Amino acid sequence: QENVNDNQTNNELNEQIKNTNSVNTELNNSNDKNVNINENEQQNINEQTQTETETQTQQEQQQTQQERNEEESQTSIYNREIELQDFSNKTSKDFNILTND
Repeated sequence: QENVNDNQTNNELNEQIKNTNSVNTELNNSNDKNVNINENEQQNINEQTQTETETQTQQEQQQTQQERNEEESQTSIYNREIELQDFSNKTSKDFNILTND
């Protein structure tokens, strides 16, 4: 009788161990999934950050180039105005020479 009771207790304990092992396996699987999800999310964040950084760098480069273009344009306009002024002065002198003769 005592042996039968021991066997029954052992069987119950073995069943509990099986159930516990099953739950542990599910938890491990769930943890693995969560780790994968977290790694994927981190990778997505890294890629997004890289894209944002590249976009910002591109915008800064475009702005710098635009500023350079505007400066060159202003310089070109200024130089052209000087050329025109010189030409005007020379033309006036030539005209004065002609009319004074």
